[in-house]
This record gives sequence, structure tokens and C-alpha cells, in this order.
Amino acid sequence: MLSNDGGTALELRKRVDERFGMLPNFFRVAPETPEITEKLWGFAQATYLDNPLPSLFKERLFVQLSRFCPVRYCVARHTGFLIGLGHPAGDKHARAQSIVEIVGLLRRPFPYGPELELRLSLCATYPVPLVEIPTADSQAEEAIFALAGHVFLQTPQASACLDALDRLLGTVRLEYLLLFLAFVRAAHYWTKVHPEIEFEDDIKQLLATHKALANCILNDPEARPDNVSQSLLDELPSLRLKADKAIGLLAAIVDSSDDAIISKSLDGVITSWNAGAERFFGYTPEEAVGQHIYSSFRPIA
Repeated sequence: MLSNDGGTALELRKRVDERFGMLPNFFRVAPETPEITEKLWGFAQATYLDNPLPSLFKERLFVQLSRFCPVRYCVARHTGFLIGLGHPAGDKHARAQSIVEIVGLLRRPFPYGPELELRLSLCATYPVPLVEIPTADSQAEEAIFALAGHVFLQTPQASACLDALDRLLGTVRLEYLLLFLAFVRAAHYWTKVHPEIEFEDDIKQLLATHKALANCILNDPEARPDNVSQSLLDELPSLRLKADKAIGLLAAIVDSSDDAIISKSLDGVITSWNAGAERFFGYTPEEAVGQHIYSSFRPIA
């Protein structure tokens, strides 16, 4: 554990600066407890910076996943890394991307339903496991990012997407990908609980200079709190209405049937008794419901 002296904090900032090519505000919080920042830095190194997945792939995926975080710091800062304001994934040799390339990434619609099925079908056609991680802006990269997004957000399709990623990447690379997703999740949480983390001056200048990029970052429709959960909540009223209609239709069909239709609990207690059962057995629903199925109900002559 590190001591709380200023020299220790200064040394840590120097290491962070050397790796990223600048000092992100993400690592400036809690200056009175440098040991906490040291542990955060160690986590970032192990799961993100030194993760053997390709640097550009990691940084682009970081940007893509950070679209879902309601706090705009991560998506803005990592866009900055991608554009060359610092080193992408801490790799000074990684190729910087153009504004056009990054805007294209940020404008990708996140696929659900049939669109996701198309990605899963496409992935099923690839020889597996992939020899190399797909290049930026390739169809394969877009498909993998979509699958990783569903795993990251834990949507209802997450399990199918995880299986597909396992086939595509192989066990070892999948584990490194999941480790990376864990850090992105932690980074989003860290920015949520530290609202004092502000955009750095280079990011402010970037957003002020490039209107289209700024709009993608600051007004992303995917950047809603609990995006997937909120989508499901929005659908609940219509789903309940459909369920109520289906139940009502089923009840009408059962009640109007000429056949005797009876339902019971696991204990054998009658819970419903339609008009057909009343005609067949001669007992009204009021008389039958609540009785045991093996009571002496006999059909009328």
C-alpha cells in the first residue's frame, strides 16, 4: 500500500500520463487517498491497457459501450483517445482515427430483434474461432460489437450473444473480452458516483470545434439511464394490454365451449368450471369451484 505523501501521488500521475499521453481526470479523484487511485490504476492496467486484445478494437468498443452510460465523460474521453488526444488503450503506436470514422461508430444503431438475429446469422457463417480480431469498421467488427453490447447490457438476448462470442473468439479471448467489459462497467460506475469528474480542456475544445461529433456524444439517444430496462418498462403497458386481451379471448372461448372444461390446482381443488361442465354434470360453478376434483360429481342422465 502506498503512503499518503504528495510524492507518491505525483509518481502515480506521472505513470498514468506516460501511458495515456495525458492525465485523465478519471484518475484525479480522491487525491487524499492515493492508494485508492493506485488500485484503480492497477485494475485499469490489468483489464484494459495490458489486455492482449488489439488496442484499436478495445478503444472503439469502449466508445461504443460508453454510449449507454448516462454520464458523458467516458464516451467523450475515449473518443478523444481514438482521435489522437492521448493514446488509444494506452498504446502510443495505435493508429488515431478520423472524425468521420468516429462519427460513423457513434451513429451505429444498436440492433434488437430481427436486426440482432441478422448479426447472429452472419456470425454463424464465419470459420471459427476467428484467426484475428476483425479490423475497424468491418462487418465482422460491427457484429461482434453488437453481441458484446447485449452481453454488457445483460439483455434477454445476452446468453445467445455470449454463446456466439465464445464460438467466434475461443475461450481465452472471450475471457479477456469479459475482463474488459468488467472494467468498462466499473468505469461507468466510477463516473456516476464521482460527478465532480469534468471534461478535460482538450475534450472541451474538441466538442466546441466539431459540431457533428459533439451532437453524437452529448445527444446520443442510447444514453438513457438503464437503457434496456427503460425500454422494457416502456413496453409494459402495451404488453399488459395484449395479455389482458388474450386472457379475455381465452375465457370467452372456454365459457362458450360445448365441452366440459375444468381447471384445478396442484392439490386437485377445482378453480374453474365452464358452462359445458355445468350442463354435463348439473352443478353450477358456485357449487363446483372450491370442491376437490374427486368429489362425487357425476354427469346428469
